[in-house]
Amino acid sequence: MDLWEKKIAIAWIAILGVTAAVMLLLLLTGDRSLHFTLVIFLIVVKFLAGAGNVIGIAGATIFLLTKLESMFKGEENKGRLKLFLFVMVLIIFVLLVYQGPYKIISSIIKGTSSSDNLIDNILFVYGIISLMWGLYIRPLWKGDFLSVTTVSTGEMIKKGFSSFKDRIKKKVYEIKKEYAKVEITEQQRLQEHLKTIRQQLAVVMMLFLGAGTLVFTPICAALIFGWLRIFYFTNRKPFKYEIAIIVGACVAISAIACTMPFVIFLTAFYIAIQSGYFWTYIASFTGLLAGAIVYLRKYLGPIMAKRKKQQIKNLKEEKAELEKEKAELEKQKKKISKESQKLKKQVAKSKET
Repeated sequence: MDLWEKKIAIAWIAILGVTAAVMLLLLLTGDRSLHFTLVIFLIVVKFLAGAGNVIGIAGATIFLLTKLESMFKGEENKGRLKLFLFVMVLIIFVLLVYQGPYKIISSIIKGTSSSDNLIDNILFVYGIISLMWGLYIRPLWKGDFLSVTTVSTGEMIKKGFSSFKDRIKKKVYEIKKEYAKVEITEQQRLQEHLKTIRQQLAVVMMLFLGAGTLVFTPICAALIFGWLRIFYFTNRKPFKYEIAIIVGACVAISAIACTMPFVIFLTAFYIAIQSGYFWTYIASFTGLLAGAIVYLRKYLGPIMAKRKKQQIKNLKEEKAELEKEKAELEKQKKKISKESQKLKKQVAKSKET
């Protein structure tokens, strides 16, 4: 172990040791002054989970299209595919109404109390597990956490080639009239785009997660010092034991968060965060809205552009048809005028005779 590694190891031991002692002291004395920081934790998690709901819908769309591909094959089933996609987009709008006006108004009516029901709690637990696994635990363990902030030239070339390959695949599927596969390719592209954005948010939100777990001081220290090691003290890459500590903190957060909805009302934490619970609904709705805007812009944007292009084409065709009809009318007008002149001459000639 060289000098740099020794310094880092000592720093970790000191930070975790001191924070563990502080947490033990708070537990023994029954101090509740740090409980309010859980509001920050809940706001951050619910925002990220809200954005993750849209990714979940995109994933469900891909799954159903893959499993039911035969139902959407051929020109005759194109209408059925459009109906299915309309329903999936409608689900996003229903969730927006539920997480926005409904939950926020319910929270206002109930005052400072939580208006969460069993379904909300189950969705929250699912969101936490998928969130912590997808954003922190898996990327950290595999060494991909920095991939969304540091993009190499090779990765850019690879991404460009992958995008080109997807466009070719879509064209081939369209020719074969395999519309489900066309849509699967598009949904996968959108899902990856949303995941990249959410991962970029996770990099920033890691600090706020640390601040939100201040009541659990060792977890807070692991997240904040871990973030500093990844982005600030970069003389050497984080060592394996450091990654293990950060991942351990994320696992601990997952465990705490999963039990929180079912036991929080029985603990002293709820009294401390009750007045700020309203903001967790705002955060959840804001995350969902942000994800929905990105998804719908990326998904509906090309459709609207294609429709606009088709409308312009139709207008041009209609204009050409009108010009053709106009030319035909002018031709008929000239013919009628000519015949009229001829008739007038015949009438004049008959009068002379």
